[in-house]
Amino acid sequence: MYDRDGHYSLGGNSGELVFKEATNTHMIGDSIEIDKDCKHGKPCLKGHRITVAQILSELNDGQSPRELEKDLDLKPGLISNMMEDLAKHFDRCWAVNNVCNKSN
Repeated sequence: MYDRDGHYSLGGNSGELVFKEATNTHMIGDSIEIDKDCKHGKPCLKGHRITVAQILSELNDGQSPRELEKDLDLKPGLISNMMEDLAKHFDRCWAVNNVCNKSN
């Protein structure tokens, strides 16, 4: 979600992560980019107009990462990299939230 200053934020708690770079594109790890001008700022696979939510939905419906990469003509391993980047990102958010909550 973007605030009135155009900063993208994830979270919503005291440990909220906010991107304040001067560019329109922000990265989560090496495989996920957030661009205000692409898919209304939804997180997408780097270099593609495929949202992370679309990938997660397909995986939830039972499609394997390899099948999905083949069907969408993605580089092998990109979905695994995306999942690792998501895990690292949310582990950091969880740690920040826990530290902030313990200090109050």
